Amino acid sequence: MKINNQGTAPPERSFDVYKKNKEAVRPLPTEKAQTNKSDKIELSPEARELRKLLNKNQPQFIREELVQKLRGLIEKGEYRVPAEKIAEKIIEEIFSERGGRTQNNE
Repeated sequence: MKINNQGTAPPERSFDVYKKNKEAVRPLPTEKAQTNKSDKIELSPEARELRKLLNKNQPQFIREELVQKLRGLIEKGEYRVPAEKIAEKIIEEIFSERGGRTQNNE
């Protein structure tokens, strides 16, 4: 059997086809325009009012003296919380999440 390369283009011509395809692929004008845009957020009047109310309820002061004292105790490894207090807080948290209901009366 004899193969004589019929129907194939020479390598130089194949490169020309590749080059033409590469030049033909360009970003669409809409893609280019979108890269220059930036997102913008505008709060509604209700959201602005809510933000003001939430900021009012935040503590406006920090008891720096107490913070430094607690930091020192923690760094020294001397800060201890009684297990009973931890348990109380866990139980309070569970009840506040469930609205005071137990598993039996849900």
